[in-house]
Amino acid sequence: MAESLYLGLDVGASNIRVGLGDEEDLYSDKLREVPTEDYWSEEGLRTLIIETLELFEISLESLDGVGIGVPGLVNTDENKLELCFALDELSFTEVSKLDIDISIENDANVAVMGEKFYGDGGNNDNIVTVIMGSGIGGGVYYGGELLGSQIKGRSPEPGGLSVEGETIWDEAVGGENLPEYMETLMDDEEQKYKVSDMSAEEVFKLSEDDEVIADQLEKLTELNAKGITNLVNLYAPELITFSGSVAVNNPEFIRKSFEKVDELAINPRPDMKISKLGNRLGLYGALALAQKTDKNN
Repeated sequence: MAESLYLGLDVGASNIRVGLGDEEDLYSDKLREVPTEDYWSEEGLRTLIIETLELFEISLESLDGVGIGVPGLVNTDENKLELCFALDELSFTEVSKLDIDISIENDANVAVMGEKFYGDGGNNDNIVTVIMGSGIGGGVYYGGELLGSQIKGRSPEPGGLSVEGETIWDEAVGGENLPEYMETLMDDEEQKYKVSDMSAEEVFKLSEDDEVIADQLEKLTELNAKGITNLVNLYAPELITFSGSVAVNNPEFIRKSFEKVDELAINPRPDMKISKLGNRLGLYGALALAQKTDKNN
């Protein structure tokens, strides 16, 4: 193993992904996933770190840092999750008592850090990472700096950008809202499909064989393109990458949205792609957070 070792925790509402890695990559044989509810407490996260190191046969002393990405508003000065709709607020005081550098950051910021350090971000100064899952979130590097990191755990909220009148991007294309919004676009006859009772995954699957649903999904690619165009015009990015279940599982939907951006954007077209780091982007980002903290100390 390399000289520098980092442990990353990608905390989600349902599961926590944990992985060990170095400056080059995650170790494929040093990954695990556990239910969030089993460990979501001050002592629980501390136990998870110690338990994981024992499982991986790694000593705490051999680690150079731990990075933790969490959904919500993080007070990075006090190591506290202060606002989260999916999880209870939590202090990381007990975790911080471990004799190792531990950094906590908003998960959207962590995701774009993963792209910068381990993905296709490279030397680009302006990078946007869009997370398209149950909702739409994202992180931004602008002028080589992580946007929002200067104001204690805040991050851009691209899902709140307007894409059609008063409709915001998250309402139209976020995984939890997509079926219900699609139904509002349908006429009385088409509403017999009752897509609002379906999951986004079921809608995308049905669109493969049903022309009506495929046509409605085409309308949503236009709104998705408007959301992406907002980012192109706001941040003039050199690169936009996409992660999250909606993007990763439906690459054709994303590709069609890219094509429409060319017709809408004022700024030059950036390189746009689904992140090669896939659904492990948050875990790579947690490693990047630990690495960045280590380098700054």
